[in-house]
Amino acid sequence: MTLESILPALAILVLLAAVGFALWTHLRTRRMLDTLDQMLDDATRGDFQESLYDESRLSALETRMAHYLASNAVSARNLAEEKDAIKTL
Repeated sequence: MTLESILPALAILVLLAAVGFALWTHLRTRRMLDTLDQMLDDATRGDFQESLYDESRLSALETRMAHYLASNAVSARNLAEEKDAIKTL
């Protein structure tokens, strides 16, 4: 095999690898955004439940969002309880 026949094959292989990596990255990001979207929808309806997330670099954002939403739900419950207590007075 000559260098002239190896270079086009190598270029095609590199191009396929780059397209595959771009597709994988896109799908991974899409999955993370879908998860965050679902978490926000659940929080808006008031039925957010924290679940376990792996601690990969991208899911760290999901975990932080879950902690924020959980603490926000606790604050909302405390506020509602305080309003009820004031009403009973």
